[in-house]
Amino acid sequence: MIRVSSIAALLSLGLVACASGPPTSFYTLDPVGPVGTPVASTAGAPLVVTVGLPEILDRAQLVRRTGPDQLAISPTDRWAAPLDDLVRRALAKDLALRLPGRLVAVDRPEAAIEPWVVRIAVEEFTADGAGRVTLEGHWTVTTADGAPSAPGSVHIVTAAPDASAAAAVQAMSAALAQLSDQIAVGLPR
Repeated sequence: MIRVSSIAALLSLGLVACASGPPTSFYTLDPVGPVGTPVASTAGAPLVVTVGLPEILDRAQLVRRTGPDQLAISPTDRWAAPLDDLVRRALAKDLALRLPGRLVAVDRPEAAIEPWVVRIAVEEFTADGAGRVTLEGHWTVTTADGAPSAPGSVHIVTAAPDASAAAAVQAMSAALAQLSDQIAVGLPR
């Protein structure tokens, strides 16, 4: 009987210790308005944004690059939703800000016009220990007739004002805005 109550006491202490750890912070990616003038009015076929992320990045926790072959997965800094969804929604909003008059969506719109599809394959999207964010990958646009554009590649590095998770996430939003600039300018006409 004493042994069972000792085990129960140890388990209770372990639960109390777990409950008193650092608080969890949740983050999202926000659209960032264009720096220059938006691309001329581009009314026409709607754009649908799709995003592919490597499994190592598409997780609930923030992932930081700590060295050439090392990643750290944060125990307390988490995404408020699946990362691929946050990236897709931020890019769609960023593109809508850059392409006035054009419908940009993350899901196939209920429209009679066949949409163009912007496919983004992200290969790297991490912050390092100093808060510097790297976004690498490539993108294509498939027009309504099924013709893909020439692929565009992306290599963007943005710096956060400090190494905090919040600053790194803001730099990630800024990197997505720069990618949106490239896509908006590179859309087939």
